[in-house]
Amino acid sequence: MDIAAAAQDLLDRLDAAKIRASVDSRDLNPPCVQLRPPTLTFRFGKGWDATWEAWVMLPDAGQKQALAGFGPFLEEVQEALGYLAQTARPDTTALGDGGFVPTYVLSFTTRIKP
Repeated sequence: MDIAAAAQDLLDRLDAAKIRASVDSRDLNPPCVQLRPPTLTFRFGKGWDATWEAWVMLPDAGQKQALAGFGPFLEEVQEALGYLAQTARPDTTALGDGGFVPTYVLSFTTRIKP
């Protein structure tokens, strides 16, 4: 099982849509997406189900601006990922510089074959 290759496939999809994305929090610069390591569930004879979280972030320009900006950005991310996300939950993310940014956490599952 190659988790890194599965993550890179998702990052490549976002990159092809010109959406900044990384697995490394040191590389974040909103608007962007941080792909978190997946939760893995073994499926006998089928590989692993990988449940991913994509943290979709916008710069902190206030709640009103964030609500207006998230709609289009979430649609772009969903389209780039092939409409994989089943849920989107609001949150806040701390960045390396100590600032906080508004975030939506997209959850979706893919299969990683052995």
